[in-house]
This record gives sequence, structure tokens and C-alpha cells, in this order.
Amino acid sequence: MSGSAASIDFGTTQLDYVVHSSPRRRTVAFRVSVVDGVEVVVPEGFERSRLPALVRQKAPWILEKLGLVREQAPPPRHEFVSGERFLYVGRRYRLQVRRAPRAADPGLSFEQGRWAASVPAGTPDADLPRLLRPLFVAWYRARAEERLRARVRHFAREAGLSPVGVLVKDQERRWGSCTKDGVLGFNWRIVMARASAIDYVVVHELAHLVHPDHGPAFWRQVASLLPDYEARREWLRRHGAELTI
Repeated sequence: MSGSAASIDFGTTQLDYVVHSSPRRRTVAFRVSVVDGVEVVVPEGFERSRLPALVRQKAPWILEKLGLVREQAPPPRHEFVSGERFLYVGRRYRLQVRRAPRAADPGLSFEQGRWAASVPAGTPDADLPRLLRPLFVAWYRARAEERLRARVRHFAREAGLSPVGVLVKDQERRWGSCTKDGVLGFNWRIVMARASAIDYVVVHELAHLVHPDHGPAFWRQVASLLPDYEARREWLRRHGAELTI
């Protein structure tokens, strides 16, 4: 979803934002994140000349949210060395890297609560991210496929819903999506989150099968399956930036 940049002056502050249009939106939505800053999502055909006034009206809330997300310092990049810890379903597990004389290609496994990686003998530490990160991504994607499909089946049965399909995707900005055709999409990184947050993302996207916007009926649908969804959503807001490798 491409967007166009814009800005307003709010007092002495210049507030920059990016505007996206979506055929699934019925109302204007505001998003604030560490990665993408301020985004405004509008319905297709929305009169863009109305936006500055709407953004100015929403500016106090936006500035408050910007202050909160800026407190979330991005985590340091992984170096993929022995002793480093990686998240999986809310817990951090230690990595052990072994330099194997006969290893032609790098390998990765997860056994007994520990990551075990093997690389060719003589591999310098500087090369470990290049060799091991793709293996971690593949491992996470495979586990995400298993867990997310199982949780979708579970909550779909409870809600009496029937998604057309489930896709696991590589996307930086969103944890989940729901197409107008009923296909649910999920960011593989969500499998690093605690189980309660994973379930929140699953239920959130399932609710979009019947409610395309985030109106009161949508949140009632979410609450019918997860009465404590607000706490789960808040955890994800606070810790989402940590779910990365």
C-alpha cells in the first residue's frame, strides 16, 4: 500500500504524516509506530482536502503516541554469536555456535531449549549474521506456519467463521491482514511474541472477516473471544519493536 507524504503545523510543531487509501476502510484511521511514524488511512475516494483539519484535531493524541513510541529504543542488531538469546513464543533462548571442520554449509536446530548452529571452521564472527540469519528466518517462518494455522482453526471454530486461507508473510509494518476475499495474512515475526499476543493477532484478523473496520462491533467481536484483548494489545504495542532478528 503506497502512500503520499504531507504535514501540518500544530503550534510550533511540524507534524509529518503519510496518507494511504484502502478499499476496506469506511472511516479515517490513524496509526503511530516506531518504524513508520504517523500514518493516516482513508477510504478510497476520500476528499484529501479534509485531511489537514482532521489531523490537526487528532494532533494531541498523535503527539502523545509519538512520545510513547520514541521511548521504545530499537533493540540492538543480533550478531549471531554464542551466548546471544533469541525470542520464541515470548521466551529468550540461548544460541550456541559451533565451528565444525567438516561443515560445508551452515546449519541450525532448536533442541532442549537451546539454539544450536554449525558453521564451517574458520568462519569469522563478522560473517555469522550473513550465514545464520536466513536460517533463523526460515525456522521462524516454519514454526509460524504451524502455530498460526492451528490457532486460526481453534478460534475460527469458536467464532463460527471460515477464512479462505492463511498466509505467513515477510512484512515489517503489520502483524496481520485480512483480504476482502477472506484470506488471513500474518507476519512471521509474531511467533516471537508471547502466546497471548499471538492469539490476539489471530483473533483480530478473524474479526475482520465480518467487520472490515475497527468500529464498536469489531471490538465486541474480538472481546467475545478474548475478553482481555486490551492487555494483549498493549503488550504488543510496548514490546513489538523487540520482535526482530
